[in-house]
Amino acid sequence: PPQDAVWALDFNGLDQFMVFPVISNMRSISMWMYKSSQQPSSVQYMIDARTGVSQGYMSNTIIGPLWADGRILVNGRQMRMAFSSLPTDEWGHVHLEASHQFTVDLLMMARSSAGSGGDTVFGCMKGRVAEVYFWDWLLPEYTIATLQTGFNQLPIWGLIAFYGLEEGRGSLLRDTLLLNHDARIVNSPVWMRDAPEASGWEPIYVAPYPPLP
Repeated sequence: PPQDAVWALDFNGLDQFMVFPVISNMRSISMWMYKSSQQPSSVQYMIDARTGVSQGYMSNTIIGPLWADGRILVNGRQMRMAFSSLPTDEWGHVHLEASHQFTVDLLMMARSSAGSGGDTVFGCMKGRVAEVYFWDWLLPEYTIATLQTGFNQLPIWGLIAFYGLEEGRGSLLRDTLLLNHDARIVNSPVWMRDAPEASGWEPIYVAPYPPLP
């Protein structure tokens, strides 16, 4: 994250999660994540594509084809597509690439049991999240490395939603690109001054992509 990033969200693994709106033509997701080794539930979901996409989930028990046929990079290194590849008890940069573009409303840190928009949620995951990016293409590895090491310029080509998670309070997560993709958190995960550190950051202001009308 940028040098001035402060906040992260801490999820209890019981009933707390993130809900994103429908975002079109997603292909890649980047985030900073800290997975706890002490999970209250025997089943934990990192991500679930709630509606419009079948088998778009990633958990410690099963990974849907949307991700299984893609790839995962952790701290810039390609890893086996497995839940165990997520950084545990430490911050790490996680970059997920799907097998194809998809349009869906995502759940993060839990799974919805209803494929048509129901509210029953299970499989919550205990851990922390900071900085979430959605892209509509496959980023080259040098761009992923730029994000992971502490960027000096936010790569915006193909960036379709960006959540800095710097609100520090409340349940609304604003899309920094101002493209009407605001998300929310459920059941009050804790705002913590625990954003992972990055170095070499100089503020460079960039326009959103696609351009605002």
